[in-house]
Formats: sequence, C-alpha cells, structure tokens
Amino acid sequence: MIFENLMDAVQMCSMIERPINGVMRESITCRGGYVWACYAIGLSVIGYYFLSPIIRTKKLIKQEARRRLSESL
Repeated sequence: MIFENLMDAVQMCSMIERPINGVMRESITCRGGYVWACYAIGLSVIGYYFLSPIIRTKKLIKQEARRRLSESL
C-alpha cells in the first residue's frame, strides 16, 4: 500500500467496492485501529518473552548475593 501522508498510514483507509442492496457501491473502510492494536499486542508479547528471562536472572543474582552475604556474617 502507498499512503499519501502519515495520517493515511495511521488510519489505513481504503476504497472498496461491495454490493449494497444488489448495487455495487464504493465505500471507505478504515482498519488502522485493529492493525496497530495487533502490532502493539504482538510487540508486547515479544518484549515480555525477551525481557522476562533477563529480569529473572538479575533477581536470582541479587538473591544469591544476599544469601552469600548473610552466610559470611
């Protein structure tokens, strides 16, 4: 798809022909909200799967450091 400006890309509107009461009519459909919501959900899931092991590892390292410190006292 080629968009004329940024707002067209955000809204992702297009003209389609579809039958309405037996007559072919042109109508505008905008699906940008659905597309961008899917991108946001997808990127959130991917980000979670990349960041959760890193956060968990840092937490385990801190717990191990606290445990060793308490054992040394």
